[in-house]
Amino acid sequence: MHKLILCAFLSLVAVGTSDDSVVAEAGACYTSLRRDCSGSSDGILLKSPVCSSKYSGFNHVHSDLQKFIVTQIEQSFQYLTMSTKFGNYKSNRPGFEKLHRHLADKSWEESIELMKYVTSRGYDVNLKTSPYDFSNITKSLTDINTYPEISELNSLSLALEMNKFLAVKAHDIHRLAGHAKDAEVLSYIENTYVHKHANTIRTLTGHINDLHKITQTKGVDKNLATYMFDEYLLTA
Repeated sequence: MHKLILCAFLSLVAVGTSDDSVVAEAGACYTSLRRDCSGSSDGILLKSPVCSSKYSGFNHVHSDLQKFIVTQIEQSFQYLTMSTKFGNYKSNRPGFEKLHRHLADKSWEESIELMKYVTSRGYDVNLKTSPYDFSNITKSLTDINTYPEISELNSLSLALEMNKFLAVKAHDIHRLAGHAKDAEVLSYIENTYVHKHANTIRTLTGHINDLHKITQTKGVDKNLATYMFDEYLLTA
């Protein structure tokens, strides 16, 4: 009787109890449960069933998704640093502070949701994974030591480059998922990242062009123009 109850319990919780080293195969869960629960002795020690939520080609994108998560977390702190820079009494740019804080929160929340998604597919998330490497140009821009000296316009261009970089990586993962024939990953990447990245990139590009245009207009005070643009960002 005890063994029957234990088998029933294992069949309910088996989704998250398999060893990561075991490759999910068709029928593996059913076969392992049937094998372990087929004995008649109550004293038999049951093995963990070969059951998990792993399926399709997720294993082909798992490592890249981990890199994507860590990169998002890293970028979140970079946005937060820029937000703090514009929020101090010297810079006093609450609009830019709000913009970069929004980008920081967005990047952080999306990384949390992606972690939940990865674990829902039966895989672990290793936050010690190295993030994606930026290009030499972008890497120099993201040096935290340059933030105290970064201008409003340069901060927008940096945010744009960071978003473009992540958007390209999302496209790369989407392509890998397509080759692996994992439709669920394709759908998740499209709905969570691809469309949103396009909107964010378009918005930041508009901000850059607008700020550059008004600060370079002949006869317009650059500091006043930047102040007015900051007020616009604050109310946007």
